[in-house]
Amino acid sequence: MRYPYMFAALTAGCLWGLIGVFSRLLGGFGFSPLQIVICRSGTAAVLFFLSIVIRDVRLLRFKLKDIWCFLGAGMLGMLFFSVCYFTAVELIGIPTAAILQYTSPAIIAILSMFVFHEKLTAWRILAVALSFSGCCVISLAGGSLSFSLLGLLCGLGAGVGYALQSIFASIAVRKGYTSLTVNFYISLFAAAGAMLLDRGQIAELPQLPAKAFLLVVAAGSIASFLPSWLYVKSLSAMEASRASVMASTEPIAATAFGVVFFNDPLRFPIIIGAVFILAAVAISAHPDLHPPLDKHPPA
Repeated sequence: MRYPYMFAALTAGCLWGLIGVFSRLLGGFGFSPLQIVICRSGTAAVLFFLSIVIRDVRLLRFKLKDIWCFLGAGMLGMLFFSVCYFTAVELIGIPTAAILQYTSPAIIAILSMFVFHEKLTAWRILAVALSFSGCCVISLAGGSLSFSLLGLLCGLGAGVGYALQSIFASIAVRKGYTSLTVNFYISLFAAAGAMLLDRGQIAELPQLPAKAFLLVVAAGSIASFLPSWLYVKSLSAMEASRASVMASTEPIAATAFGVVFFNDPLRFPIIIGAVFILAAVAISAHPDLHPPLDKHPPA
């Protein structure tokens, strides 16, 4: 039964939709985008470490020959995605950056053809197209598009980074590593890489109130730890290309959270975009349209 794993991917997308909420709130305390990445990834790494210690400390072990999976997912995936996306937002704005980021399901589908020998079926192409179209409609409803060459490259880089994180994580899961193990090292390497790029500037932040500390913990646990664990867990029972479409509920959730917490307007095009995304999810969830994975390692 794959439905629990589908629900995991859907829930992961919804929780990732909270990233914008926490980013706005932490930005108000003076955190830069890179410092937010450090806080989110670092907090998630600590939580994954504690979860492993409580469950089975042996889950920290991995074969040295497999370290490339974790480095790839953490630095080429999560960190590269975060740096590219936040840079794109600064250069070309949220709508254009979001559209380029959501090319990731298509990139994952193409990479999966070569890495996992997945077939690019008509139904899979339709699901990816609907998902991308829905994300575009929702992003366009948020404002006008703007362009710059560097911004466009960074936006596409964000899509590539997200795709690489999914591919590398899926490889690690298929090698038999659990979701806790995979996510711990992804978060650890992403946080370490972000700290190197930040050059210690996070230590120069002024004394922060308790509210800011609580926001850091909440961002790391609710918008990073939980969705990352759920998403990688879903990869143990479905293809990366399929899971990425299921998790494309993120812009719907982000819009809903914006309406609730910041009184953002709910425009009609957003509803149309949500319908497109839900149609893509429905296609991806249909059991007769996708073959089972050859291997289902524990996660």
